[in-house]
Amino acid sequence: MGSSNVTLYAKWTIKQYTVTFKDYDGTALKTQTVDHGGDATAPADPSRRGYTFRGWDTDYTNVESDLTVTATYRRKSTGTVSDPEPAEPVSEETGEEGILVIVNERQHSAGTITVTEREGEKTLELRPDPEVLRQKIDEALLEKERTGTAEENIVEIPAAFDDAARVACILPGDIVKKMEQHDFTLKIATEKVDYLLPAEEMGIDRIAEVLGVPSESLGAIKVEVEIRKLNEAQQEEITLRGLAGGYEILVPPVEFKVTAKATTATGEAKETAVSKFTNYVSRVMEMPDGIDSSKITTGIFYNPDGTFSHIPTFVSTKEGRWYARLNSLTSSGYTVIWNPVTVPAVEGHWSREQVNDMASRLVIKNPETFVPDGHITRGDFAEYITKALGLYRTGAAVAGKYTDVGLSSELADAITIATEYGIILGYPDGTFRPEAEISREEAMTMYARAMDIAGLEGTDPDRVQTYRDKEQIALWAYEYVRKTVSANVFSGRTHETIDPKGTFTYAEAATAIRNLLTEAGLVNK
Repeated sequence: MGSSNVTLYAKWTIKQYTVTFKDYDGTALKTQTVDHGGDATAPADPSRRGYTFRGWDTDYTNVESDLTVTATYRRKSTGTVSDPEPAEPVSEETGEEGILVIVNERQHSAGTITVTEREGEKTLELRPDPEVLRQKIDEALLEKERTGTAEENIVEIPAAFDDAARVACILPGDIVKKMEQHDFTLKIATEKVDYLLPAEEMGIDRIAEVLGVPSESLGAIKVEVEIRKLNEAQQEEITLRGLAGGYEILVPPVEFKVTAKATTATGEAKETAVSKFTNYVSRVMEMPDGIDSSKITTGIFYNPDGTFSHIPTFVSTKEGRWYARLNSLTSSGYTVIWNPVTVPAVEGHWSREQVNDMASRLVIKNPETFVPDGHITRGDFAEYITKALGLYRTGAAVAGKYTDVGLSSELADAITIATEYGIILGYPDGTFRPEAEISREEAMTMYARAMDIAGLEGTDPDRVQTYRDKEQIALWAYEYVRKTVSANVFSGRTHETIDPKGTFTYAEAATAIRNLLTEAGLVNK
């Protein structure tokens, strides 16, 4: 301290708090940093169609902690409001309190529904109350813990969609995060179509990163889960395309979308779409009267070039009605077709049932020239497996991906997608070698990777030990071979041999991929 007296003085830094002003639906209107004991400044009065702004629900003067202030409204007596912006031709709009929300089978009145009609097209927007929904989720979790039940956690929101062109459920990002943390699935249930979307598949953390929203401000994000009927012109085009291909369209095509929106602190409006999922997401479509399982082949995706692609589809019945559950890894537009196909070359062949099914599902594109015992090539295999898993899309090819696969190749889309998903890869010299044949152990390696995509686990890990030629399996392929045979996806060449170095036929490829789909529960056995 030296040789003389010293006086020390304390120094202080004033505490600061964050005050967030939110609209009724969780939208952040303004975020402000305020010194301890200071006053926040409210944003301009917000507006809500069908309602009158009443004020803020919390005092934002003399702030002594982080604070969330929410706008409050009073419903207008008429319940009908004309659009204040003449540019939007709104003919009718009503707001109603008390939409039904079902949390783990318990019904609650929580939120609002807005019905809007523009140029003859009706839209339903469902906005569950965030605070009520958060409370009911907590209550459902406590009840589940108390009773020890193991049922799936579901937030279901029914919507009368029959006379509407579009229904959208809008959730704030913090509610999506809470649902994700507790493994909840969002179910939008309409008269003819249900959309079951696990909250984790919305990827709210990835959304926040893309939109530039801090993790502590997820409530500023609005996630919109949408079901939309295609318009008459689009429906007619798909019906005609189906007829041209020999397919019968069984239900009106429906589009599914997930979009997230937010306004940054600087006032910039940002938006991003969730178009891919890490696990299969289900859409359940009710079949019309007179349609049973014998006339339901598969769900399909409608490509921009007018072609159809298979979506793994499981058919079931309940209370005398038939339903198709379409399982997809993307957001898009879908319908269901009837398309019975008989492949001439497999009449009397051991693979007859499996090959005819894969041809009917649009996986085998050349039923008239199909050669069941021909040796399948790498390029054809990539197409089989991407189509069967519902990954295939036209227009996916990337120029320069491989030196020997040009954009004009009819296999370019499948090869690009198979590579993207890590199912089948190219060689170090930059080639893919689409005409090269595949050995059985190579095929099993690719099926093992496809099992990961389908979420299929093996049940008999020691089955590989029953084959006499197991020592012939390459070291790099052994675990993949063990995995596929343990899940009953792949059978040996005989009951006692795998023949890992042997060639792989088109019939074997179709059979194995069908086994994978059935064992994963994506299609019926």
